[in-house]
Amino acid sequence: MTRRPGRGRFAIVIPREGYFQIGYVARKGTDSRLRARGIDAFRCDVAELLPEYADRVVELVLMDDVKLLDVRLNRLRRWHVEGLLCIGDAAHGGRVRSNVHFSS
Repeated sequence: MTRRPGRGRFAIVIPREGYFQIGYVARKGTDSRLRARGIDAFRCDVAELLPEYADRVVELVLMDDVKLLDVRLNRLRRWHVEGLLCIGDAAHGGRVRSNVHFSS
């Protein structure tokens, strides 16, 4: 995993089998501004943070190719009650799963 800081943002590269996944981390609330600037500006931002991948940003065709993962920190005071155990949330493969176990 490679991390690259930038001003108010950073990128994380996760090597996957056959492709690279890039996490572009920006300040909360900036998604609409990033999208308004358009795909060309976003490609430039990614290429600036990750120059070794600059030749690959053309794979991003539309801003619809860029997915937002809104991360929040929420805490329960109690993680269990009779018949219910909450073990948190996890994001896997572009889907958000809620990990809740109901006992019978």
